[in-house]
Amino acid sequence: MTARRTLAIAAAALLCGVGDVLLVLASGHLPNPGVWAVFGPVVGWSFVGTGLYARNRRPESRFGLLMVLVGFAWFLGPLYAADSPLVFTLGIVAGALWGPIFGHLLLSFPTGRLATRARRRVVAASYVLIPLAPVPALLVSDAEDVITDCRGECPRNVLLVEHDAGLADAALLLGSALTLGLCLVAVGMLVRQWRAAAAPERRSLVPLFVSGGVTLALVAAFAVSQLDALLWLAFAAFAATPFAFLAGLARADLSGSRGVRMLMAELGDMPERADLRDGLARALVDPALELAFWMPQLDRYVDASGSPAVLPAADDPRRTVTAIDHQGQRVAAIVHDRAQDAETVRAAGTATALLLENQRLDAELRARLVELRASRARLVETADRVEALSGTLEVSSPPGHGTRLRARLPCK
Repeated sequence: MTARRTLAIAAAALLCGVGDVLLVLASGHLPNPGVWAVFGPVVGWSFVGTGLYARNRRPESRFGLLMVLVGFAWFLGPLYAADSPLVFTLGIVAGALWGPIFGHLLLSFPTGRLATRARRRVVAASYVLIPLAPVPALLVSDAEDVITDCRGECPRNVLLVEHDAGLADAALLLGSALTLGLCLVAVGMLVRQWRAAAAPERRSLVPLFVSGGVTLALVAAFAVSQLDALLWLAFAAFAATPFAFLAGLARADLSGSRGVRMLMAELGDMPERADLRDGLARALVDPALELAFWMPQLDRYVDASGSPAVLPAADDPRRTVTAIDHQGQRVAAIVHDRAQDAETVRAAGTATALLLENQRLDAELRARLVELRASRARLVETADRVEALSGTLEVSSPPGHGTRLRARLPCK
């Protein structure tokens, strides 16, 4: 991201935050205006600022962009503080948009890519259902029935068609059930992710889970006690959440850097043709790490046995590839967890580039043997096919008639 674009986004976030403060302070019905005047802009700025940093730190990841979007969606929340009926009603719907984006952020951490089709479906459903959840109730009830915490009388609900208390209760119950169901499904997916995660990903998730758990606990405590102090603490914890995201990424990067230093210290005692995969896997704390070696003559990667290597796709949400060069020539590629910083992986590969080159030569020899065996197998197969189809071939040369070729095909 260019410096000019970064400054433009930061300036837009600053204006949005200031606009929210003015809107909140001028509101005649918003409860706890002091909390919103302080933490409304602070939460949005924290997400936008950390998102811009993450975007510049890891430009290949969509994660920073999602953090920026959470911040700007959060700025829409105070719209329902407006005394204008139209803006107030719009704020009830648009103010919930930050929730689906935040869920998208959680389920795609740390790459910004959703790992499974189930996650993509849950996120897509949340983008539609959560903002629209209050709309059916707004069609048949006053705003006070949907937004129960107005200080005094709420502005008029411009979506109201006709009052129907029974339908309003059913619509509110359905909207709450859908929102709660999507949240529970997302939590279940995060728990499964934790159980299946490799060490780098777990180190990234720890600060996030701690921050998220503290925020949820404070929100639940406020809902029960209605103590203003708990609301302030809940907002403060949520404002700290994007920094927990960065702390998780930094923790994984720091661990990877420490592993690279340990690997470099071991290189002097490592045999020249030792298998580096285990050493690199230990250094980067990635047991599933794989090595692929570049064959320029074959124009493809092969594994240590010389067989063609299958690399993850560019949009694979869990695994990625970092190419390693030596003296300006492509040597190998390291297949690793996306949670690991590519620069740390490249540093580990650069430190072991000479040994990777030696293993590449071994892999090249094995690849040639594999190709030779494959060529021989194809020749034998072709010869067998020709013999089966051609039958016997006879050549005779009668005097004075030159050379005559006669083939007798097998009878059917």
